[in-house]
Amino acid sequence: MGVKFGGYLYGLVVGGIIGLTGALTISVTGIMDLVDTRFSVFLLGAVLGGASTGLLIRDLDNLGKSNE
Repeated sequence: MGVKFGGYLYGLVVGGIIGLTGALTISVTGIMDLVDTRFSVFLLGAVLGGASTGLLIRDLDNLGKSNE
């Protein structure tokens, strides 16, 4: 349980950074200059990054258990 939660938390942080970078890139290029648009991009990046990284860590964890 701890590995799964830790993996999801790690994924959320990584996804948040990816989302924030994407949001900053969008705001710097001036395509979207609305604060709520940046925030929704940040949230989307955090959710997607967290989910994908969490799934990846879970798969790696399962792979390690099956090799034992």
